[in-house]
Amino acid sequence: MRRKLLMMLGTAAILLACNIGPLLEEATPEEDEGDIETQVAEGVQQTAQARGAVETSAAEVMELTATFEAAATRAADIAAEVQETATEEAQPFADILWLIDELYDKGYINGTDGDVELLGDFDESFNERDYFRRYPSGSSPYDFVFHAVVTLRSNETNTATVAGCGIVIRKTNNTTGNYVLLDFRGNARYGRITPDFWSPQGMEKNVFDANRSIEVIVVVEGSRYYLLLDREQVLRQSAVTSSGEIHYMIAAGSVPMRCQFEDVWVWELE
Repeated sequence: MRRKLLMMLGTAAILLACNIGPLLEEATPEEDEGDIETQVAEGVQQTAQARGAVETSAAEVMELTATFEAAATRAADIAAEVQETATEEAQPFADILWLIDELYDKGYINGTDGDVELLGDFDESFNERDYFRRYPSGSSPYDFVFHAVVTLRSNETNTATVAGCGIVIRKTNNTTGNYVLLDFRGNARYGRITPDFWSPQGMEKNVFDANRSIEVIVVVEGSRYYLLLDREQVLRQSAVTSSGEIHYMIAAGSVPMRCQFEDVWVWELE
């Protein structure tokens, strides 16, 4: 036993002599407690920072998502508006082409090739008893299809007078041309026009209702022309000239006559 104690003391002396003792020192409880508290505090701070970064990133993602969704919604709205506008603008031309094809199928024209000219609406009144006035349309095609929706507005009651709305076709420089006139009694009149007067050739009686708007189509090709009301043929006559201008025409009776032409266009045939 003694021998063992001596050996232990000798070993301790050797360790002290070699300065190995400090390596075997234990940390004090106070030091352990301080280190743990520091580490815990640092861990809590890092966790809070990480949580803050995550929350910030999530907020930014939500904001970007909302911005993207708003932009996508606006883009969809713009696309819908563009599509609607394009459809509205294209539809009238589609209607024109369908009508041209219909006239071709029924034999009124020899071909469908051509170009459209939109003339705009015409709305005028005239009050010169038992006389007429012409209004240039600005169009002077050779062979063509004229289209308009016409409304007659008048309080005319004198059945002995002629009052109505019409067009003059192929009016030349010396004012020669053909006319068709829709009068307030529902008759379609036709004839030739000269500088100061018209020369009636005939009429078709009671072919339309003068109290409502009527679709008017005049087909002029070669030496003939047709008048269609609501797409039903009313007249087929010979044209006195081969080319000239298109004029609107108003004939007044005992009271003013107002003529409204809407959806007015000309298809010039090739």
